[in-house]
Amino acid sequence: MTPEDIKDAIQRYATTASLAKRAGFDGVQIHGAHGYLISQFLSPITNQRTDEWGGPLENRARFLRAVYGATRAAVGGDFPVAVKLNSADFQKGGFTIQDSCQVAQWLEEDGIDLIELSGGTYEQMSFVNGTEAELRDSTAQREAYFLEYARKVRDAVDIPLMVTGGFRTSDAMERAITEDGIDMIGLARPLCVQPDAVNGLLDGSLASIGIEEDGLVIGRGRFGVNAKNWFVKLVNAVSRVEYFAWQMTRMSRGDMPQTDARNNAIGTFLWYLNRTTLMGVRRKFVRHS
Repeated sequence: MTPEDIKDAIQRYATTASLAKRAGFDGVQIHGAHGYLISQFLSPITNQRTDEWGGPLENRARFLRAVYGATRAAVGGDFPVAVKLNSADFQKGGFTIQDSCQVAQWLEEDGIDLIELSGGTYEQMSFVNGTEAELRDSTAQREAYFLEYARKVRDAVDIPLMVTGGFRTSDAMERAITEDGIDMIGLARPLCVQPDAVNGLLDGSLASIGIEEDGLVIGRGRFGVNAKNWFVKLVNAVSRVEYFAWQMTRMSRGDMPQTDARNNAIGTFLWYLNRTTLMGVRRKFVRHS
């Protein structure tokens, strides 16, 4: 990206936020996690620039802070603006929890309203599978992937924090709020298969959410979340991500979530390849027709 490209991208974030406000949304979130553009600027692995946008963390965080500044100017001081930030990207030489705490402090100084903590990238999909430390801990029951890291960020800043990833029981959510100082719990995959789950948690009719262990697991045993073979792990991870995207697509059409395919990783993976291939053919046809 040239400096002009960077300035253009910053303004695009701000324009999108202003459009969201005009459309009637109650707030916006800047996605600075999971290996997308802002996360790429933050990570020393992907950010190899030698100008003002790369090098030390202060420079690597400049893009995120500029995006927030432009967004805030576009939507005004009373419109909620949040940032989704990696607690770490869990790659050697990458964005660390220490980096995350420092960036969170800078965002607090800049006036951010809320930080949502997640983690990982599409090369290290901790936001899907949890962290290595969490997976080794048999007592964790695969809940609250990033809570350990959130405690450190909580010590660094006073602004509201949301933690997303792995929460499945009301007890774990309550402990995070009452004992760990977390202000909000983020839910993702459970709402793709149980869109009314929050009502049940709040009225006490549900003590846990999601389907079976880890919300929804495609595959069991050596073909499940504990698979050792890299190809099996890849198929499982991709099929699970696509499975939940499929459920959101169904609900956008007014259909109920389809949970019958939850134990068929290969089938879901092949369906995903088929769908993406067809989409690519359609796009190519439209461009050339």
